[in-house]
Amino acid sequence: MPKVAIADTFRDWDKVLTAAAEHADTVPGLKQRLIDLADVNQRAHELEDLRERLQADRQVATQDLHAVRERGIGLAIEIRLVLKAAFGADYEGLVAFNIRPRRNRRPNRLGPTLIPPAPAKVKDPEEET
Repeated sequence: MPKVAIADTFRDWDKVLTAAAEHADTVPGLKQRLIDLADVNQRAHELEDLRERLQADRQVATQDLHAVRERGIGLAIEIRLVLKAAFGADYEGLVAFNIRPRRNRRPNRLGPTLIPPAPAKVKDPEEET
């Protein structure tokens, strides 16, 4: 079925109904078909009106959803800030609230040594002479 705008279809049906109405009594079977087409035309107009109302309602719902979502994001941020302030930024339990705890970024520079340092060399006074 070729893609035709619904307005073009309505215009075509209205034209057929108007032009064929004067022949409804003379052509056998035409009168009932015109009645059927008029019913279909009316139902199509009703459905198109419904579709347009639903589309408008959908746009309003989408706008409302975006506003509610923004409010929810803001509240979630506020809740996380309160939790972070209450427990401290280093608390590992913050992960449960989808917060990354502050961790030490550098390894300890003076880590444990396994080899004892070498004893300092003591100068022998006899060697200097």
